[in-house]
Amino acid sequence: MKRILAERTILDFSEIPYATSVCNCILWVAYAIATPGRLFPLLTNVCGLALSLSYCTVFLWYSTGGAFFRVRLRVCGVLGCMGFVVVVAFVLLPALNCPDFIGNGDSSTTDLLGVFAAAFNTGMYGSPLSAMATVMRTRSVEFMPLPLTLGTLGCCISWALYAFYVDDLFIGIPNYVGICLALAQIGLYAIYYKLPAVSKQQDEIGSDDRVYAALVGDIKSGTSSDKVVVVSAVEPNWGESESEGSR
Repeated sequence: MKRILAERTILDFSEIPYATSVCNCILWVAYAIATPGRLFPLLTNVCGLALSLSYCTVFLWYSTGGAFFRVRLRVCGVLGCMGFVVVVAFVLLPALNCPDFIGNGDSSTTDLLGVFAAAFNTGMYGSPLSAMATVMRTRSVEFMPLPLTLGTLGCCISWALYAFYVDDLFIGIPNYVGICLALAQIGLYAIYYKLPAVSKQQDEIGSDDRVYAALVGDIKSGTSSDKVVVVSAVEPNWGESESEGSR
């Protein structure tokens, strides 16, 4: 965000993480309002919503060129979808007098918002799976920083304890999943943080063989071509090749 503010352009940064964060906070704020005794989730997600909206505002302000309409379309689409869910939960379901469809004793409004919020939050906690796949492929933990993983683990543990204390399954489920995923990331970090990273060329060809490139040309005539020969596994013996060429 500092770089965007400094250069006054969004560069290649994506607005999707901030838009999804807005979705998540809106759902939890609505859930906390609809459910009695959920002051702490309400306060936390109101702060999160304010921060997420400020980030989205920065993207809207500094988006130019082709990103101008793309950013506005995505942010407005996200806000429109979440607004529709909230209207259905607070207006349509009470008007239709819908019963509790989960059977936990809560209102249909709480159930609907809880299901959406828990599912969305679980999906957000599951997003680091792509980073874990990158770590296993490249044998490098560069794109999975340990402090962020530890912070996620601490956050999930605190909310899981809160969910257990207030007996709230909707808050508990995504944080139980988040704890498991954070522990898996820490285990992966412990395995790969000392291993040598796979180079970009090795990653592209999907092999651990050593790669050599040689410019092929006609040395005798003094001309050369632009062809590149890639040889794997065995380092070529340039001395023998040269002697054979001289014959």
